[in-house]
Amino acid sequence: MAASWAMFASTGKPSVAGVAWQPTDPNTNRTMIFDNECRMVNDPDGNARKIGLV
Repeated sequence: MAASWAMFASTGKPSVAGVAWQPTDPNTNRTMIFDNECRMVNDPDGNARKIGLV
């Protein structure tokens, strides 16, 4: 995660080796999940966000 932040700060693009970051899309609301396996997930808290819980 720190490497992605540093890359974003220096280049404007957070992708680093092992983390394939994709641009945001309002239709899918893709979000990067930082965990043991980093991955992009479509709208992970979508239902809660839509009713104002997140």
